[in-house]
Order: sequence, then structure tokens, then C-alpha cells
Amino acid sequence: MKFNFLLLLFFLVSRLGICQDTVFFAKHHFSTPVRNVFNAGIDIYTKTGDGLYKLNDKGWELIETRFKKTYVFYDNDFFEADYLLNQFTFYAKSMAHLIPQVSLTNGTMAKKGNRMFVSVGGSLFEYIINPYYRHSMESYSIRDIFIEDSLKIISTYSGVFINDSIRAKKPDFSNGALCKIGNRYFLCSDLLYEFKKPAHFTEINGVESVSLGLIRKLIQLNGEIFTQNTRTINLYDSLNGIKTLHDGFEFYDLEVYKGKLISCTATGEAFVYENGNANLLFDLNTRIRDIYPFRDILFFATDQGVYSIKNGDASTLTLLLALPFAVNFKVDRANNSWIATENGLFVLPDKYPNAIPFISNVEFNRGALTIHHDTLYAGSIEGLFIIDTYVALKSFIPQYINKKSISETTSHRVKLSIIISLLLIGIAFSIYKFKAGKVIIPNAQKEKSAITLEQIAIDIHSNNITTVEGLAEFYETNPVQLNRLFKTFDTTPGKFLKKVKLKLAKEMLQKGATMEDVVAQTGYSAHYIKENLNR
Repeated sequence: MKFNFLLLLFFLVSRLGICQDTVFFAKHHFSTPVRNVFNAGIDIYTKTGDGLYKLNDKGWELIETRFKKTYVFYDNDFFEADYLLNQFTFYAKSMAHLIPQVSLTNGTMAKKGNRMFVSVGGSLFEYIINPYYRHSMESYSIRDIFIEDSLKIISTYSGVFINDSIRAKKPDFSNGALCKIGNRYFLCSDLLYEFKKPAHFTEINGVESVSLGLIRKLIQLNGEIFTQNTRTINLYDSLNGIKTLHDGFEFYDLEVYKGKLISCTATGEAFVYENGNANLLFDLNTRIRDIYPFRDILFFATDQGVYSIKNGDASTLTLLLALPFAVNFKVDRANNSWIATENGLFVLPDKYPNAIPFISNVEFNRGALTIHHDTLYAGSIEGLFIIDTYVALKSFIPQYINKKSISETTSHRVKLSIIISLLLIGIAFSIYKFKAGKVIIPNAQKEKSAITLEQIAIDIHSNNITTVEGLAEFYETNPVQLNRLFKTFDTTPGKFLKKVKLKLAKEMLQKGATMEDVVAQTGYSAHYIKENLNR
């Protein structure tokens, strides 16, 4: 059992870095081949060669049935068939990288909560659906995301969408930024458009030309408006037209920092504009995609990674993160840094030395990274990814760091001889923890008094545990064993965790805490807290 758990843990750790919509959790074993898996109401069933099984808290229970044919399905009632029906099939090749076997035939799928079961090639695999982000607009390449409390405009290469419900008639695509100047909104998409609510764009002429290049961004400084075109940096006056300040480069971004304009180029130069002059700040000799001013620091997303300088002083230039093909950089309210690249999205936790892969194997677009309140919007060639940064801070980041520390002790080796060594290390580590006074989950033979619900509640509060997986990790066990423990208390880990967190939320609110503080402490959203406390 311990050996199998370490094997599973090792595989889970190695896969967690992928951080796609699902991560592999376990392979379920039966005495005969699995035929298919399916939902029946709120329950999950799987048909094998020797009968029909129902998933319950103890595992898979063989159901006494009359079914004799190869497959069993559910559609208002159970029925059987000699062959796999097309309406119940699942295209397993779409997640082949997560299925640890060669055969991908006869795929079916069922879900319950954040658990997903896939039957393929005679085997049954379980996956955990990633709760840390949502993926939408999958068929669109997202170019820019502009969000205010009452306005959201998503610009794509296939259209411009307003407040999730309206698609603008014109323009029919966008590849530049939507910028707010005063109380007016402008879309820089090759040409310049002014946006007026609810969904009207009017073209403005004279801001682009062969010599100027296509317009990509507007920015305001000291009451004046400047444009970043592909070939020039310009001063824009609606009455007197365009005055070019700088040309001769392919410009990628323009920002205001400490009362000065800063630009960057495709060949690696960064310029600062003072008194009408363009002065070279530094030259990285690698493409700079994005500039992000944050407090006293300027961040530059480049093909070599993320660079930073302090107080505009080029002598402080430092390679902060060696992440190839970085395209965007943002810092959330908890001081976590988010880096979009052509190879995925990464997060650098505050006071943590290394960037963590959050969404891998996805190409993110330059300019399409926005934070609004505690939600991060990341645009890619595969759609829009929406991340709750509070959930990431309270759940994903601590779990990943913990799992990462475990995986680093393995040196990422997967050969059987190394795994056997890990078994010995794991046993020694468990003994050490036991001697150090670590609370150990009791097995079925031990007395219930080895741990109490009161102690578990204290541990949840003291260690800010927000998920069942996090609770299992704290007690150095797995969710299955944790669930068995809680059965002795006539509850489940999820129900108890919810009870503890909602009790804490109620007590904090009664003491006058703000909802923002309650959300940060519990890991639940404000809507979820209000909904459950009012029941």
C-alpha cells in the first residue's frame, strides 16, 4: 500500500506541473477488463467483464444486476448493449498525454464534482479537474482584454466582444490595445477606432500610414496623447495631427514611468523620452515584448526572460526570471508576479525564488494579460483563461510548493530502482515525523481518540488549510485514507472543512471583519459565503 501510494504521489507530482484542466490521479483496478464508465443521476457506474460497479465512499461496489451484455448505459433508466453507442463515446486521444497507456480505444467518460473518470482500452483512470482557472472562448485567439466594473471588451483576431454578449459589427478583428483616455475609449487595431457604449466603433483617420506604421497603443502623459505605432513613437493632436518623436525601429510597447515615456523594440532597445529627445536606456539584443511599471520597478518581458530595473537606473538591470519567450508581466494585489510566455503561464509567489508553471503548453499572446480586482485574465491562441488569484494564493501555490519540495528530493528520476530508494526515504521520513510529534492519521485498527475533530479544526485554522487535498497532505496521507478516518466521525473531509470555514467566516463577520478579509482567510468567494450563511 505504501509503495503504491508513493508511486502515485510521484506520478501526481510530475504531472501537477502541467496544470491543465485535469491532472492524473489514479488507475482503478478490477478483476476483469473495464468496458465503460457512465453517470446515472448523481452516481457513477462502471461496467466490467464480471458485472456493474457503483462508486461509493468505500470504493467500487459490485451491484447485483441482470445485465449480461458487454456495455451498460443510463438514459432515464439503465440499459445494455452489445457495442459502444456513439452518443456515449469519449475522444480519449484529446488527453493522450495524461493517459498512462498506449491503447486509446473505446473511450467513455463520467464526472462527479471535480473528479473525472475515463474508461479506455479496458482500463479505468481517475483525474482531478483543475479548480484554479476557467477556460473560455476556446476557438478565439485573444489579443487584448480591457475590464472595468461596468465594461469588459475582449479583442480577438476574429472579432471584438463587449460584455460577453455583444459582438461588434466593426471592426471584424483586433490586434491592438483598447485604451482609455480621460472618459473616452479607443481601440488600436491597425487603424484607430473610438468606442462608444453600448457597442459602436467609429474609425478615426490619420493616425496610421506607411511611414508611421500601424497603430497599437495610445497613452496619456501630462495632458498630451502619444501613440505607439509599429514603426514610430508619436505625439498625437486631434487638431494638428501626428508629430513623430522617434522612428527607425519596430516598436512593441509604450508605457509611462515616473513622469517619462518608456518604449521598447523588437531588437532589444529600451528608450526613455525627455525634452523631446529619445535616449537609449539599455540594449538587451533580444526582443522586448512588454513593459510593466510597478512601484519603483520597471519589468521587461523579453525572449530571454523577465528583466527589471529600479528607479529607472539602467545600472540595476537584472535578469529576474530566465523564462524564454516571455510576452507579459503583471503583479497581483498579494504581490505574486504572473508571467505569460509562448510556452505557458507562470506565477512567481511573493518571497519565493522560483517561478511555478500554472498553465503549460499554451501559447499566450503579447498584450493580453490583465488583472481586475482579484481575477487574472490571460489571453492565448487557444482562448481566454480566467484565474482567481486568491484561490491560487491560498490553495494552488502552497500545494505546489509542498509537492515541489517532495519532488526535488527524488531528483525527478522515474526508474524503478530510484522509486524503491524513495520508498526507503519515505519510510525514514515518516518515522522522523512520528518521532518529532507529527500527528499521524490512525488506521482502522487504531483508536478514534488518536485524533479528534477539535484538533483537526485547530489544524485547519492554524495552517490555513482550504482544500481536502491540503488537509490530507498536512497529515501525510491521501484523500482516500482521510475519507476513511472521517467516516468514523460520521462525516466527510469536505463537509467538515466547509463547516469549519463557514463558522470562521460567521465569527469574523460578527466581529466586524470586512468581507475581503473573510475571503482571504477562508479561501471562499464572497458570493459563496453569503449564499451559505444565509441558508
